Amino acid sequence: MFVSTEWGRCNWAKKADGKEIKKIIMDERGFWPSVVYSLKTTNPLVEVLRIVDGEQSPTMALIYVAMDECKEKIAKNFDNEVSSYKEIWDIIDEKWEHQMHRDLHAAAYYLNPQFRF
Repeated sequence: MFVSTEWGRCNWAKKADGKEIKKIIMDERGFWPSVVYSLKTTNPLVEVLRIVDGEQSPTMALIYVAMDECKEKIAKNFDNEVSSYKEIWDIIDEKWEHQMHRDLHAAAYYLNPQFRF
């Protein structure tokens, strides 16, 4: 968009805000790697949110499985290079431990043969 002749003729291209946005978007070393990182980490998380926010109320055991699968997908998206996904895993684990993880829910997951075998 920013390299097109249409952008060059657009009023926004001449304004300071338009120039600043173009500079940000065209920075291949900063902006686009951040976009790729965001997509690789948020897509699996959105899948979990869809399960949790669906019409059927999932059991905590299903949410445990979904979160495990989510983390595995994130790792796979980064070719299992721990340094690439460790930061997001730490954030997920912190939120999970403080808000969702309860002994009763963990026991329900552990004792459910559907998830163990």
